[in-house]
Parts: sequence; structure tokens; C-alpha cells
Amino acid sequence: MSKTVLEVCISTRRYRSGLHILGIQMGKWQELPPQAERVVIRYYSEYHISGTDNGGEEAYPHAEYIVLLSQPNTTAGFIIYRDSNYARAQDIAWQLGDVMDLEVIEFDRYKQKQTLRQAQELTA
Repeated sequence: MSKTVLEVCISTRRYRSGLHILGIQMGKWQELPPQAERVVIRYYSEYHISGTDNGGEEAYPHAEYIVLLSQPNTTAGFIIYRDSNYARAQDIAWQLGDVMDLEVIEFDRYKQKQTLRQAQELTA
């Protein structure tokens, strides 16, 4: 049995996302960004268009939740994880926020912002 997991090593500032199969973690280690302000869950959707046998087109919706680290002084984010299941994406975001002591926020499908977790330094 396999599942997708995220592993973070704070001491080396690296992470990897991949399959966990029979106790073995698959996935290549990657560098975390040098600075991060918060963890963000962002809803993303698009339609995939494909041709049909009779020459027409069909649209297939695709939606996912993206977990990213926002960086100071930029609107760009550093994507850490993607999942079509909200509960898994939220769990990853919470754990990442706990490990890195960062605020966790969410932008839903209507682009409404909600704070899910505040960093310890913000609440102390």
C-alpha cells in the first residue's frame, strides 16, 4: 500500500514529497526557500479540453489544493505540495506551519482569506 507524504528536514532546510511504499520514502530532496512568511493553501481549478471521436470537444474539470510558502516582498509562492483532497492538503499545511513556526492561511475557491493557524511568535 502506498500514500503520498511530505518530509521536511529543518536542520538542512530541505524537503521531499513523494510516495511512501512499504516503509520506503520515494522522492528527491529539494531546498526550502531561504525565507518564508507563511504557509498558504490555495484552491486552484482549470478545465482540460480533449477531442471526441465525432470531432467535438469535451471539458473535464480539474481542481486541487496547493500548499505553498509565501516569500517576503513578492507575490510569488514556493510550491511544496499539491493534492485534490482538501483534508490531506490542510494536514500538510498544518504540519509544515508547526515545524517551521509559520502562520497558515487559506484562500478558498472564492479567494476569501482565512487564518487557520498563527505562528507562536505572533500569539506570544
